[in-house]
Amino acid sequence: MTVPTIEEAVALLRSSDYTIAIISASGERFTSRERGVATLMQLLAERPALLRGAVVADKVVGRAAAALLVVGGCRMLHTAVLSRGGEQMLRGSGVEYSYDTLTEAIINRRGDGLCPMELATSSAQTPEEAYAILKERLAKQ
Repeated sequence: MTVPTIEEAVALLRSSDYTIAIISASGERFTSRERGVATLMQLLAERPALLRGAVVADKVVGRAAAALLVVGGCRMLHTAVLSRGGEQMLRGSGVEYSYDTLTEAIINRRGDGLCPMELATSSAQTPEEAYAILKERLAKQ
């Protein structure tokens, strides 16, 4: 078995209008067109082994998504857009990461303010704290 590469994940992401592409340590391929962190939250809850040691290509990674990837044990990430808060979550985590554009923050879908997940996790000091905040927030919905 060959170890999946980040180039493979990026090629998979770009092969369609996917928002995220994951190649597990065992070579399983997973893609989604869903926006936001819902996909990562669902994977952590239902299929955590998929993320452990995986290579991930994502279109947009803010604080929340970065925290979830760290908690999930992702090995490597490439994203088109990374927020500074996302980079803070990744720095020192052991996740190798690269990006095309580093931005101050992720903007909401209306384009008139910050992403609600970026705001929700702004006080978190660690990826684990951010994950706890996100789980609590989802439980209230």
